Amino acid sequence: MRITLATSNRCMVGGVVTYVRSLLPLLAARGQDLALLLEHEKDPAAPGVADGISGLPCWTAGPGRRAQAMQDLEKWRPDVVFAQGMADPELDAALMERWPTLLFGHAYYGTCVSGLKRFAFPAVRACQRTFGLGCLACYLPLRCGGLNPFAMQRQYSQQARRLRILQDVRLVAAASRHMRAEYVRHGLHEERVRLLRLYPATASPTPEPPGSRKMTGNILFAGRLSAEKGARLLVPAVCHAARLLGRPLELVVAGSGPLAAEVETQGRRMGVPVRLTG
Repeated sequence: MRITLATSNRCMVGGVVTYVRSLLPLLAARGQDLALLLEHEKDPAAPGVADGISGLPCWTAGPGRRAQAMQDLEKWRPDVVFAQGMADPELDAALMERWPTLLFGHAYYGTCVSGLKRFAFPAVRACQRTFGLGCLACYLPLRCGGLNPFAMQRQYSQQARRLRILQDVRLVAAASRHMRAEYVRHGLHEERVRLLRLYPATASPTPEPPGSRKMTGNILFAGRLSAEKGARLLVPAVCHAARLLGRPLELVVAGSGPLAAEVETQGRRMGVPVRLTG
């Protein structure tokens, strides 16, 4: 089978790209013919999703290159497209119109204006709304996203388009029972929403728990430093834990993201050593 994996970024910038990167060798080992369609190139010198995989056809459908990329993909003739959700939903729609497509709905794709699925005012709490016009009345007063009404309108239009795509695409994949139920709640038939593990099971669990070892005082955060990942809670949490334990703790971050500088500043202000490993 000829499978095109379509994802937004070439660079290893988050969980979606990590998922695609882990899938490529597994699918190749099963004898599948693979190709990549990318929306953004970004930094060509940074580690990429296809690094170390030779002979993999790859096209970038960024500004000014989309028509050519789609023509090249047409010539390659995929049997199916496994789409991870592009930043521009029109690219998802173009793929869906041409080829049988399985769409993996990451990050509340098509079900929330901001994609965060939470209210932030007067206190942070989960949002249980079904996406629709009523969300516009909540966005600013309940701090669903930012405070820019133009950004709100742009995000709403984008997510409304994504929801229409979900309703038209052949199959939708969800990584959890929660997200599967979310898509069914938004009008997708249960038979069209498949539950898939987010990461391939390439490792077996250790049969025995690890033995005891000397405490290091290092608290490890592995992930992207962004608000939705809880980055703003890291330093205050480590500071609080250190007070309760009566001993110093160091925050070690395996990852990067838009809040890296803010986390470092928080650490200096609150007296928590922060070590960013990238």
